[in-house]
Amino acid sequence: MSLSAILATALYGLLWTGVGAWQRVRRRAELYQTARVVFERIETDLQNEVPLNGGALKELFPFEGAQRRLAFPTALQVVDAAQASHERRAVGEVTYAWKNAENGRPAQLVRNWALLIPESSKDIQGRGSEAFPASVAAVSFGYPSHQNPPALPLIVWDGHWEELHKVPEAVRIDLTLKEPESGEELMLEKIVQIWQGRIRVKPESST
Repeated sequence: MSLSAILATALYGLLWTGVGAWQRVRRRAELYQTARVVFERIETDLQNEVPLNGGALKELFPFEGAQRRLAFPTALQVVDAAQASHERRAVGEVTYAWKNAENGRPAQLVRNWALLIPESSKDIQGRGSEAFPASVAAVSFGYPSHQNPPALPLIVWDGHWEELHKVPEAVRIDLTLKEPESGEELMLEKIVQIWQGRIRVKPESST
């Protein structure tokens, strides 16, 4: 083999290695971007959570937290189709749920929402649904449970929220993403603080 052929082979190998590395970086960047979108969407809904402290709505729309399902009332942005630039807030219920694969449909994370009070205008959509990208391979939610000292750790993350008519002070989101082509997995975690759940009403003193 001539020297030029050897050099050409070496250069091709270096080029191919560089292209492969660039593709891996690009695929990983896409996974991080998808994770950012998922985390931001859930965080926005949680931080806009609307505590329903009394009446029939409190019984109908509690804060439901399970390992693979999360549902709660929140402030949603609604758009008037007749005035696309006009947005306003309305109270609705949002649900995040992991749907298992069935009938040829892959498993996926789905966000459903519906307004609690239907709008009189037909130009305002009252409910909707969206599925997150297929690269979201798994999701689970955790809810804080405090332990009394000297027990450690002081906070344990449970897979179920027991106090339906109270809001947790935080929700932990464990997200797994998988790159379809390479099968590479990325596992991330985010803890979302909920200020509504951190407010504690002091009991009235007896006289």
